Amino acid sequence: MRGPYGIVRHPSEVRTLALAIGTATMVGSVFAAFLVLLVLFPLVWWRTRLEDKLLHMEHGAAFIQSARRVPALVPFCASETRHLLPHRASRDHSVSDNLSRRPH
Repeated sequence: MRGPYGIVRHPSEVRTLALAIGTATMVGSVFAAFLVLLVLFPLVWWRTRLEDKLLHMEHGAAFIQSARRVPALVPFCASETRHLLPHRASRDHSVSDNLSRRPH
């Protein structure tokens, strides 16, 4: 894989976190830094895990292989893929079932 997706699986989320951390640092606001760490980062982490589960359901083993090579958020770090292993497949399907049942 080439480009930003060859470095991290979620480059737009990395950009969002980098901008938020940079803004908090530039402004010098401890409150903004706490917001990033306590609110934004957990939301981004949750969203990336959900997206990974959905991609795993769609692409199966091909996604697992890619996820083992490319980290989710931190470039050049070991990839976290335990939440995608087959023994949790029934839980993964409940995510897609819940999404498909949402009113549009």
